[in-house]
Amino acid sequence: MLQALFEDSLRHPLGVLHSAAVWESPSGQLVTLRINQATPRSPHDEFALSAARARAEAVVTTGKILRDEAQLTHDLMGPAQRVKALREWEAALEKSGPRLSLVLTSGRGLDFDRPLLRDRPTAPIIFTSLEAAAQLRTPGEAAGVEVVGDGKPGIRRAVEFLQAERGFRRILIEAGPSASRPLYDSPVMVDELLLSVFRGKRLPEGVAGPPFLQGEAIAAAFPYCSRPFTVEESSGTWCFQRWRRG
Repeated sequence: MLQALFEDSLRHPLGVLHSAAVWESPSGQLVTLRINQATPRSPHDEFALSAARARAEAVVTTGKILRDEAQLTHDLMGPAQRVKALREWEAALEKSGPRLSLVLTSGRGLDFDRPLLRDRPTAPIIFTSLEAAAQLRTPGEAAGVEVVGDGKPGIRRAVEFLQAERGFRRILIEAGPSASRPLYDSPVMVDELLLSVFRGKRLPEGVAGPPFLQGEAIAAAFPYCSRPFTVEESSGTWCFQRWRRG
């Protein structure tokens, strides 16, 4: 299915991968999708995100997403047979170890009892300011969660930390537009963008999020792109495309 969605198996490339689901409005504006009960669903989008997770050695998310999606984990999703196939594919990728989760957060309202921080094969990392780290380190140790303080915490610093200090080669970004936008500043840090685009005429109330990176900015950041793959789902029309820098 990866070959159909993105014209590539995604098996070998290294770097920073950004996976995002957005709505393309009738005017062509790309808007992020808030995850709630009313959000349009797509088995193809679920598969694309699971495949991105399978490929990743580390996943970067935010404290806001952790608060908004109480049951969030970075596990693979879908029917048992598909998850089994993805796990077999993942095992052949020569990854450095089990998938690690890093949460970029201010520390406010952080709940160490969330499934993402509690039910995991490897200890997650809380990446925050030096001041917040001093307050979170004791409860973090009690929960078996590593807390890292940084003088200028942000998503670029989080990615640099994972690459330079922990040696991760495949990093997946699962963050909202406000948090992920600095990765597209010069020099662009994202190597690939996997975009799932919902093309329904309208969204249910409460689903439209902030604007995403728009078409011209995406094309400027990524010289290469796959042909769009369009499919009709029960929720409406979805289109999938892979953008890459090299």
